[in-house]
Amino acid sequence: MELDDLEHVNAKKLQGRKVVRNRTSRSLEGYDAWRCTDRTVLKADGKHRGKRTLMLAPAALVRCFGWPETSQVLLHGSGQYDFEDSSLDAYSIFDYKQTTLYHGVNREPEYYDTPKNMRKPPQARKKQWPDLEEFWKSEELKPFRFVADDKAEWRKFTRWLRKEIEHREKIGGSYEQEALEKYGNEFDISHGEWEVKGKVNHDNIAVL
Repeated sequence: MELDDLEHVNAKKLQGRKVVRNRTSRSLEGYDAWRCTDRTVLKADGKHRGKRTLMLAPAALVRCFGWPETSQVLLHGSGQYDFEDSSLDAYSIFDYKQTTLYHGVNREPEYYDTPKNMRKPPQARKKQWPDLEEFWKSEELKPFRFVADDKAEWRKFTRWLRKEIEHREKIGGSYEQEALEKYGNEFDISHGEWEVKGKVNHDNIAVL
């Protein structure tokens, strides 16, 4: 029997083999995650292989976690959120080619309503894109790229993420409002009153 024949036989065996999927727990007991600014997932560019595309409302992300950081994919993205979980795995969520930052300034509406453009499939048509402010205030679901460390429990993280967003929508308000109410009078910035000692937020300082 030749090697090619052996590979063909093995391929047929694999095709007929039943796949037994392990049942994974959906419980988040003992699991936690938080937004971080000192770690991120290393990625070459916006085409870096991700775990999946997450459909999220940009405004809901802002209400839950505050405004995003500058994206590492430069003009291809307008914002990025970095997270870390209780296993110290890192995760990143960022938009990719969703705003005028990448596509450029929109043209007049007539440019997009031509018969030639309208005959194309919806995904192939030229269209107007939101600017950064419009995008991050949008309540519509938008595609976000989601990347994580190789061994990260990314499915558990996505459940945690959606749970946090749902909780924020339920209780109302926003992260920015709560942070301002809690620390608004403790910013360590002098306005000329040099005798007034500023206060420093110690809540997020790690104790080693």
